[in-house]
Amino acid sequence: MNLSRNDRLKRWIWCFVIIGMLASIPLVYQRVATENTSRSVQFVMHYRDLLQMSDSQLHPASFIQEQLNNMKEAGINAIAVHESTLQELNLSRRIDMYSSREVSVLTSQPISPQENFTYILFTEPNSRTQMIKFIEQQAQRLNITTHRWTLNEQDGLILEMPLKDAAIMPLDYDPLTLQMLNELQFDIVAYISNRRPFDANFLNQSLSMLRSYGVNTLVIDGESVPGVTKSIKEQDDNIKLTAELMLKHGLKLALPELQKTEPLGLQTLASKLDNQIIRTHIFSDFDSGKLMGTLNDKQLEALKTRFTDRLVLAVKDRNIRTILISAKPAVSASTGTYDNPLVPLYSILNGEESVTARLEKFSIQVGQAPLFETKEVPMQLLWKWLMIGVGIAIIALLVGCFYPALLLPSLLLGAVASAGLYVLSPLWLYKIIALGSCIAAPTVALILAIRTLRKKQSLSLSPAQRIVTGVTLFIRTSIISLIGGMVIVSLLNDIVFLLKVDQFQGVGLASIIPIGFVALYILFFDKNELSLREKAQFVKRILLTPITILWCVIAAACSAFLLYYFIRTGNSGVVSPIELLFRALLEQTLGVRPRLKEFLFAYPLFFLGAYLALSRVKAGIIIFAISIIGQISLVNTFAHLHTPLIISFIRVGLGMTLGIMMGLLAIAAWHIVCLIWNYGKKCWSTLTN
Repeated sequence: MNLSRNDRLKRWIWCFVIIGMLASIPLVYQRVATENTSRSVQFVMHYRDLLQMSDSQLHPASFIQEQLNNMKEAGINAIAVHESTLQELNLSRRIDMYSSREVSVLTSQPISPQENFTYILFTEPNSRTQMIKFIEQQAQRLNITTHRWTLNEQDGLILEMPLKDAAIMPLDYDPLTLQMLNELQFDIVAYISNRRPFDANFLNQSLSMLRSYGVNTLVIDGESVPGVTKSIKEQDDNIKLTAELMLKHGLKLALPELQKTEPLGLQTLASKLDNQIIRTHIFSDFDSGKLMGTLNDKQLEALKTRFTDRLVLAVKDRNIRTILISAKPAVSASTGTYDNPLVPLYSILNGEESVTARLEKFSIQVGQAPLFETKEVPMQLLWKWLMIGVGIAIIALLVGCFYPALLLPSLLLGAVASAGLYVLSPLWLYKIIALGSCIAAPTVALILAIRTLRKKQSLSLSPAQRIVTGVTLFIRTSIISLIGGMVIVSLLNDIVFLLKVDQFQGVGLASIIPIGFVALYILFFDKNELSLREKAQFVKRILLTPITILWCVIAAACSAFLLYYFIRTGNSGVVSPIELLFRALLEQTLGVRPRLKEFLFAYPLFFLGAYLALSRVKAGIIIFAISIIGQISLVNTFAHLHTPLIISFIRVGLGMTLGIMMGLLAIAAWHIVCLIWNYGKKCWSTLTN
């Protein structure tokens, strides 16, 4: 067979791609090894919430002690503390607070109507001296005047500020609470805010104190990180200094996922922390409050199962290593008294089908939240350049699918541009090649599959041969699509992507553009019979064609389908309750949930479209082209860089296996529909004759 120069070049490119894919093995190994360096999860309860719950109890101190013991048994091995306030010290029963008017009533002595001060009495004899010194130091730092006073031989302190302001005045961390939790052998997670004027010396002292009580993780509390100001230059310097102090004291940053509003400066701070980051999931008081609703036993169990699935998925599928749990007291609608959700929360975390039990099946234990450690492989840069070459090659092959003469120029242009971009920013080169591969690989895979179907349409294949052809074509197409996934994983295997400090951008584009390319190929390049001029005339003829109501209906249906597909791409799509139940069933049955749009929609269309195309049904290729959605989804599975790579491989494998089964069922259903249609047609013909 005499091959053209372009065909020979194409073969050489495919040989390079196949050989170059071997370079992904060490890079994939590096990613998996890095993910395996952190195999424990930490459950954290807010101490402030516990104080609020204790305020509605007959014996607050006993309640707190009892619940702390219960939390340990349930697997909650860490407590979160906030920067203290007088209101929190009041809930702790260490102080009592009064306004000037209330003190006037207590002492039966008039106080000047011009005075609106805060009066504090210290209730714990053992901690009185320490608390007085603590509050005086904090007030002095905030330029608030204080005076000593006594009432019935009980020591007190006067703050020259209104009670409402004093109650929420930001103080440093309560040392007595830190000491108590440390003695109970809880890990301590500290919330840190930007509510006080930034002072590097004070911050250094505060972080040093936290470290002395065993604190090793900080969470940002409020709308901004410490050091954020109106001055951009000052802000950058302050955030840099905050990061340096955190590194100096060996403190990690908990980085919560899926926040509606991210604290200002959080990503800047995270980027300066040398990957001292813990991925964190927030189980809010809104979530826990649902456990206190008017629910029967069946509804409560269903809700607990849903929350269990959510927490297991967060840890197992998204590399979450800290769960921050909030649980506020609320008035019960059934009893009219204050209630709390602690008992159902404990059962979610501990038991036979609890979060901890299910995570143990994946070798994830309850413990401290360790950092992910980057594992290096020899000659990493060489392997990455080989994968850059693979990415350039697959993009060039996409160009060659439309205009073969541009195959070599696009290859050379890609190589030169990559070398230039690497000098400017290696990270941006990796991102651009990864995005290009994410778009090109599934498109090339499906276009080659369409060409194969066109070649085999001239053959007279039996139904069994059509099915076998469909299966082998499906496996080949999926392997080519997988090239795009491996380019993403190989080039973006840095730990910053695993921690989501940096992200792979363009998933939305990669979900839409291949559909457009395939549609363009079907319209203008499928049978390769039209010249460039004829294609232009074809476009002109389409534009001048009168629009009928049928075309409007078809356009509206296609637009609705694309809109639904686009809003379902990513984490923000709305999912029906039935689909949620089906997802949970798949997760619990298989351990890893394959993507529904793959094995229930796109893959069956692949098999049905291929079968019909080989049967010379005109609509077969159109149906087959829609299955590009499955190949896009396969590649996008690997674009979720915060998901463990093993989970992604299992998800793809399960999707393909179930997809083959559903594809065979789709073909069988087609034959059944045809039999029913032919039988009905025959009956109708008999009746009319």
